[in-house]
Amino acid sequence: MKTEIISLEKHADFAERINSIIEQTTNLLVEVGRAGGSKKHTQHILKKLTAGRELISNARWDLENDMLKTFPEAPLYTQYRKYRGEKGV
Repeated sequence: MKTEIISLEKHADFAERINSIIEQTTNLLVEVGRAGGSKKHTQHILKKLTAGRELISNARWDLENDMLKTFPEAPLYTQYRKYRGEKGV
């Protein structure tokens, strides 16, 4: 089976999407926490959302490390943020 190299442009796309998911999940965590307070059921939901965010963050780390093997001078995934007005590419 032939191994494909992910292009730098595709990594930039992945970074934007992953960063957006992490940011949206963080915002959701804050909103759910404020709305539900310290109820036991709410805390259970927050733990699930936090675990999901951590899994996505770990995937971002893995993709970033793969990218740096092929493109050592590429910007880190966390540097691909639309709100900064730069793509880093």
